[in-house]
Amino acid sequence: MDIEPLKSYLHNKENVKESLSKFLSKNILVKINDTIYIERDFIINDKLYLIKKNTLELEYSGKITTIGNSRIDLKLSQYRNVSIDPKNYYIFKKNHKKTRREIMNELLEIL
Repeated sequence: MDIEPLKSYLHNKENVKESLSKFLSKNILVKINDTIYIERDFIINDKLYLIKKNTLELEYSGKITTIGNSRIDLKLSQYRNVSIDPKNYYIFKKNHKKTRREIMNELLEIL
């Protein structure tokens, strides 16, 4: 039985990450420090941190390999993959730093 204890608390919150951080352990907070909370619009090769909604523990962290209708496949290590249902997790995407090429392309578009 999957019970989400913080569902009503997080329902109308603008900043879910900040609100959720009050209930997470310090070692999880360190890992998700440089991330943003997302619920949809996943992109292949994004690094995700998945916190189980009913236990508030970091269950998986890995890169997206496949996106299906209601499932996401993650590569956790060289030998281990997992398929998850995103409805059961608070999902945090790691912010990637822009490469020099991306910055120059943005500048070129502005000019």
